[in-house]
Amino acid sequence: MGRLHDETIWIAVFDGGRALLFRRGGEGEAPLSPIETRQHDNPPSRRQGRERGGRFHTPAGGRSAAETPDHHTRAEHAFVDALAHDLERQAGAGEFDHLVVMAPAGLLKRFREQAPHAAGRVLASDAGDFTRLPKKALEAKVDALIAEGRRAGHHLPT
Repeated sequence: MGRLHDETIWIAVFDGGRALLFRRGGEGEAPLSPIETRQHDNPPSRRQGRERGGRFHTPAGGRSAAETPDHHTRAEHAFVDALAHDLERQAGAGEFDHLVVMAPAGLLKRFREQAPHAAGRVLASDAGDFTRLPKKALEAKVDALIAEGRRAGHHLPT
């Protein structure tokens, strides 16, 4: 199947506290056009709170400690969930045809769970933290991922 001339590819590059959204449209290797940058300050859990885990009684009559809340992980998940929600809405509105997603493996999984419609438009993905890559290196990585996705036959029906 040939490539559509007017297809729009969005690129989402994120970790638990930074997200970069780009657009790439048209034929050939076009430069990435920034859509949005999101930043969320998410210090380590030890700096976010001192909540102790709760305690509960066990059936055997003893007491056991519940896990201490991990504020850092909760904040990462909330950040990715908000991004996934927005991309899900934008996919439903037809704002992009394909999506390239680059994020650490656990956050990629969470994104797919939170945004099934947007995840269905994923042309290619890569697990890793790419949010600090220089733009030229990021463009080269995106071009390689798109080419790999096309070779694998990941196309939307026309």
